[in-house]
Amino acid sequence: MRLTWKKEWTTIVILFLVLRVIYSALGAYAVIAWNPQEFAHDPIYPTTVSLLHQDQFSRLFINVWFRWDTVWYLKIAAFGYGTKDFSTGFMPLYPWLIRITSFLLNGNYLLAAILIANAACLVSLILLYELALQEGLAKETASQAVLFFLLFPTAFFLFAAYTEAPFLVLLLAAWLFARRKNWLSAGLLASVATLFRSQGVLLSVVFLWAFLVESAGASGKQPFDQVRQLFHLVTSRAGWVSLLPRLKRPDWLATMLPLVVFGGYSLWLRIAGMYSFIAASKYGWGRITVMPWTGFWLFLNRLLYNQHTYIDYIDLLLFMLALALSIYGLFQLNSDLSLYNWLTLTLIMMASSKQQLLLSFSRLFLVLFPLFFLMAKIRSPRLRMALLAASFGLQLILLAGFLNWSFIA
Repeated sequence: MRLTWKKEWTTIVILFLVLRVIYSALGAYAVIAWNPQEFAHDPIYPTTVSLLHQDQFSRLFINVWFRWDTVWYLKIAAFGYGTKDFSTGFMPLYPWLIRITSFLLNGNYLLAAILIANAACLVSLILLYELALQEGLAKETASQAVLFFLLFPTAFFLFAAYTEAPFLVLLLAAWLFARRKNWLSAGLLASVATLFRSQGVLLSVVFLWAFLVESAGASGKQPFDQVRQLFHLVTSRAGWVSLLPRLKRPDWLATMLPLVVFGGYSLWLRIAGMYSFIAASKYGWGRITVMPWTGFWLFLNRLLYNQHTYIDYIDLLLFMLALALSIYGLFQLNSDLSLYNWLTLTLIMMASSKQQLLLSFSRLFLVLFPLFFLMAKIRSPRLRMALLAASFGLQLILLAGFLNWSFIA
């Protein structure tokens, strides 16, 4: 399929550039007016800070984004994984890309990380628009979905040196290929996405589900009709008779690639004598992996008995919004999109921490892209404008805190 430039893409590019200028101006102001001092005291900070360039441009517009997880990505890019640190809690592809790109930028690792994230951010916005159209949204509604996404309270992480934007590029591209029944391309892209963020492993289940829905002839039907026809496909003799010829075509096996890639990464860590992904998260940041019902029970205990910060309340508010939208999505979205939403929420519940109420949920919300399709369907223009204005206002507040070394997500 040949793509031609669309005027809606031009609008997206303009919005992207406007926000990039706003973020850069706020970052420069933070350096000049606030002179933020780092609050983190992990041993990797004094080692990694030596990678920063100290010219005026870098000091004002680049180094101010040297924050939290970014430091780990730079550390891995420059020095590799360590057997005695917890860097293996971060997937490897983003640091590898940073290392390669830094060679073209006179060894400026942070600039490389920001450029990769920003390029991915712009592409992800266009892909989000295209997937919204693919899911049946009108052009205006699809544009509204992009706007809700871009002005979301934590959307500035898409512009920072984090993995959300690269992950979303591959995730959305994989979904577009899945919609065209190109399971090989979808599986390959999803497996690469898993090397950016571990939750990409969920796509094996989601795309297998999408393949079965398509095999049942239920594509494009109402969500519960899709589930009903899929159930008939796998539980009836007639269903298996129609399914077996499809299974003989090996392209559907590509849906398993994300699971294979994550398993291979875990095996490599074991052979290399490093912390596993789960162990690094546990010993490095106190995040234990539990069954989802246990995680939900621990969440309720933290909610009732822990002292909370304003970030916890924001996470809680957005978690409640995600639950409400995910329930509504059961009636409005294709069943594979709803499955992705609920599996992602389940995975979040499986990671529990004593310190945080919901483990940076306000940032993790960004990968729940189908929920933005639902937000875009709000009919009242006044309500949409009010929500967008409130969301962007909160975004600027959180960004200011992030630049001043407050932990946001």
